[in-house]
Amino acid sequence: MDCADDAFHTNGDLTWTAGEAAVATGDDAFHADGALLVEGGSIAVSACYEGLEGCTVTLTGGQVDITASDDGANAAGDNAADCCITITGGQLTVDAGGDCLDSNGDLVMSGGTVYLSGPENGADFALDYDGSATITGGTFIGLGMNGMAQNFGDSSTQGAILVTVDSQSAGSQVSVTDEAGNVLASWEAPKAYSAVVIRCTGLQQGGSYTVTAGSSSAQITLDSLVYGSGMQPGGMGGRGQRP
Repeated sequence: MDCADDAFHTNGDLTWTAGEAAVATGDDAFHADGALLVEGGSIAVSACYEGLEGCTVTLTGGQVDITASDDGANAAGDNAADCCITITGGQLTVDAGGDCLDSNGDLVMSGGTVYLSGPENGADFALDYDGSATITGGTFIGLGMNGMAQNFGDSSTQGAILVTVDSQSAGSQVSVTDEAGNVLASWEAPKAYSAVVIRCTGLQQGGSYTVTAGSSSAQITLDSLVYGSGMQPGGMGGRGQRP
C-alpha cells in the first residue's frame, strides 16, 4: 500500500492477526480510534507519520518494523487514563523522528523484543509516557538523545538500565555484559544517540554490569532494579547515574 492518508483506518477497533503488510503513507500506517491489536504476521512500514495509533496499542506477536517521521506507536484518546501501550510478545523495531513509543497513559511490557531508535535532535526519545511504565519481561533496547530520556518506573519487576554517554554515531554497537563477560543483549545503532535504555534477561538486583555504547563504557551495579531515571541533562562520560 502506498497512500497519502491512513493505510488502515477504523473509527472502532483494529486487529491484525496474520499475513504480510508493506506500507508507505503520508499519515498513519495503522489507526484505530479504539483498540489496535497486532497478534502475528509481518508489518513493514517504510514511511509514515505515525506507525501504530490507537487509544490502546497492543503487540502480542508478529514482526513489526516501522520508520516514522513522528511517533512509532502512539496511544492517545479523549481520556488519558484509558490509553496504554502493551507489549507481551513479538518483535518491534522503530526508527522514529518523534517518540518511538508514546503513551498518553501507561506503558507495559512483559515479553517480546523491542529495538528503538529515537530522533537525533533531542526533542523526543525512545520512551515517552504520561502515566507509568512497567517492565516485567522481554528484551528492550532504546536509543536517543539524553535531553528527554526516560526509563521504566519503580513498579518494574525486572532490571532496567538508563545511562547517558558521550554522543555516539550511527553504526556503533550497544551492548550489556555481565561480570563474566557474557553479552546479554546487543544492537547496532541506526542513528546517533547519547542515551541508552536496556532491559534483558540476566539483569539481577545486586549484580554488576557493563554497558558499552560505541566508544563509551559504563560500569553499573544494580542497587535497585531500575537504574537511572529521566529526564537527565548532560552526559556522564562512561559513569552510571543513580535514580
